[in-house]
Amino acid sequence: QLLLRLGWWLGFVVTFGLGVIVALRWSARHRPSAAAAAESWVPWIAEQLAKGVSEEEVKRSLKESLPEANKSGVGRAAELEQLLKMARPAPLPEGWAEQTDPASGSQYYHNELRRQSTWLR
Repeated sequence: QLLLRLGWWLGFVVTFGLGVIVALRWSARHRPSAAAAAESWVPWIAEQLAKGVSEEEVKRSLKESLPEANKSGVGRAAELEQLLKMARPAPLPEGWAEQTDPASGSQYYHNELRRQSTWLR
C-alpha cells in the first residue's frame, strides 16, 4: 500500500510539473509583442481625445500605465507620439466641415458644395 501511495504521488508531481512547463512555454509563445500591447491602447486614447482630454494629460496617463520595455527616454517619447498619432481622427475630406446641432449639441458633418449632411464621420 505504501508503494501504491508513493506511486500515486510521484505520478501527481510529474504530471503537475509537466503541466506547469507546458503552460509557461505556451504563454511565452503566445504573449503579444510590446508593440501590439501598446497599440491596444489606441481606442482608449481616441476616446480620451474625443472627450477633450489634452494630449499632455493622455501622455502622462500612458507613461504611468505602459510598461517601459527597456526604452530610452527618446524611444519612449517617440512611441507615445506614434500612439497619439494613430488615435487622432483623420482629417475630414475636402469640402466637409464639422458642425454642432443646436437642438441636441451633437456633432454632425456638412458638405456645403454637395448640400449633404451626415452624423457619421
